[in-house]
Amino acid sequence: MRMQDGSRIGKWILRIGKRNLAGLTSVTLIGLLWMAMPAPAAARQRATRALRSVGIETADGGWTLDLEFQFPIRYLRHTPLTPGRTLRIQVDPLDLGDDEMPQGPIRENLPIPRGEPIPLVEIVCDVSVPGEPFVEMQFERTFAFDVEQGKDFRHLVIRVTPPGQARPDDGPDREESRSARLLTRARHSIRDGQLDLGIALLTRVLELTADDPTNRNRMDARELLGLTHERKGELAHAQAEYEAYLADYPEGPASARVRQRLDALLTASAAPRKPLRAPKRTATPSGRSTIDRELFGSLAVRYFRSESLDDNSGGQFLSTNVLTDVDVAGRLEAEAWMVRGDLTGTFDVDVAGQGRSNDARISRLSIHAEDRLHGLEATLGRQRRSDSGVLGRFDGLRVAGDLGPHYTLSALVGMPVESTADTGPNTDTLVAGGAFNFEDVWLEGLQGQIFAVGRRTASMTDRAALGSEIRYSTERT
Repeated sequence: MRMQDGSRIGKWILRIGKRNLAGLTSVTLIGLLWMAMPAPAAARQRATRALRSVGIETADGGWTLDLEFQFPIRYLRHTPLTPGRTLRIQVDPLDLGDDEMPQGPIRENLPIPRGEPIPLVEIVCDVSVPGEPFVEMQFERTFAFDVEQGKDFRHLVIRVTPPGQARPDDGPDREESRSARLLTRARHSIRDGQLDLGIALLTRVLELTADDPTNRNRMDARELLGLTHERKGELAHAQAEYEAYLADYPEGPASARVRQRLDALLTASAAPRKPLRAPKRTATPSGRSTIDRELFGSLAVRYFRSESLDDNSGGQFLSTNVLTDVDVAGRLEAEAWMVRGDLTGTFDVDVAGQGRSNDARISRLSIHAEDRLHGLEATLGRQRRSDSGVLGRFDGLRVAGDLGPHYTLSALVGMPVESTADTGPNTDTLVAGGAFNFEDVWLEGLQGQIFAVGRRTASMTDRAALGSEIRYSTERT
């Protein structure tokens, strides 16, 4: 639901913009000046890729995959419904006025992130058959699959579990489902540095599974509770949890790991020994880097030559040009941060030298950074949004920060992009706004946003809006 305001809201937004947006605008312009070039003639935009990235997270004895597409899609169905080694997902591309929709046949393999323990062989997306696009995943072993629409129309969530393992929502015991969800929330809280919340959630998992000592969620919660106490410096509590795990599960799946941590705690509390003699030679560092580096994408180059044929005068040369489609992404990732750069565009070069201007279209040219330890992220450059009151592309900066496990605050400032043929920023128009997001506050599966946005062209305010969006999704059938 959206509400258009009056002049009072517009004046309020402009008053804030005059004080706070000047500095951000100058930073944004510095990052975008190198994009400026003369306005080109029109050239067709083509999407050369279908898949953007895949995120993999270990959960509930299996894995959860977050598959992101280049264009909006709708999940239709998947096979097999019984365990198997090949998962095929049929999707339906949605034409929402996005000029990144696929044009022509596309068949590609998405690189699998290195270092992930999931036995995934390949991910293939085929958009070459009209009306029947699909994604196919090949695994080394037999698994059971659950597929659902992700957080928006560009994501699919795939849950992969070993066959025969009861998934949280399949059994008659609703406490099992609650404990699994609480365990997932606890892992996210610990990852975000909210250790007290994680301890409270893990303690609740132990209470829910008290009647089932062999429950896998209970095993994981007991181990994770000891580790969280250890991170907080509460060594006595950590030792008690480790000893309880080994007493209940002496041959458990994590018993060796827990025994090592317990031995380390006991050793650290003992009297220090005489220091070892310093080595004469410096050890050469070995092992893989703690920073993952990845570069992937596609490059397509086509040559065109045009002539006019006449029966009387013969052939007449018209033009010759080279059309290049570029879609490149690079990523640097560590445990606490991630930086990613994207470039998607089409470039048409006149090689005949007859004075025709070279054409270019840039759909995406941005740098995205995340600080996972503090829950911060920022994106600078040409980007596309479908929330916060912004529908389309803009050249600028967007920053967001978590205010806890359920709330996020974001702000953006930039210049709207009317067409991807505009390779330089439109300095005559400025857009700025902010948004407050909430998730799973009163009801699990409930998501919402409250936003305010304003747009100013030359010396006039041509748009000011205050609105909200609410979404609800559930896994119940």
